[in-house]
Amino acid sequence: MANVELSKAQVRKAGQTLRRFMRSGQTLSAEESLKFDEAIVVVQQFRAAHQHPLVTANNGLRSMVRTAGCEVEVSQRLKRLNTILDKLVREPNLPLSSMQDIGGVRAVLNSIDEVRRVEARLKHNRLVDSSTIAEMNRLLAIAEPYLRGGR
Repeated sequence: MANVELSKAQVRKAGQTLRRFMRSGQTLSAEESLKFDEAIVVVQQFRAAHQHPLVTANNGLRSMVRTAGCEVEVSQRLKRLNTILDKLVREPNLPLSSMQDIGGVRAVLNSIDEVRRVEARLKHNRLVDSSTIAEMNRLLAIAEPYLRGGR
């Protein structure tokens, strides 16, 4: 897909168009079908625009984890088109342009000690904010009993 600059307004409008047509449940006229197809193209371009930053984040995280001396399993994913459309219908007040989970990168580490070493590297490089650290701590609190042999 060609690299096309999309404005936030174009992406928001495409999301609104798709949400309206999908929630109506009615058969689309020829004109509406054309508008629907144009909106789908915008969503596909918006999704594709996340690919390069996602690869960059994946490579950066992989490097950072290795530098912290950890064995690493890093993966990435782009949200599928159908999942984006489902979320638009499910969350009627969420503009497509504000959808924050179009792509993601994840590192699976072997221990809490490794997590803390990677966390220190991320903090040192100023790559995480306080809300991200809070979320990591919340998830670790849930996972820790399992990692320590409990439950």
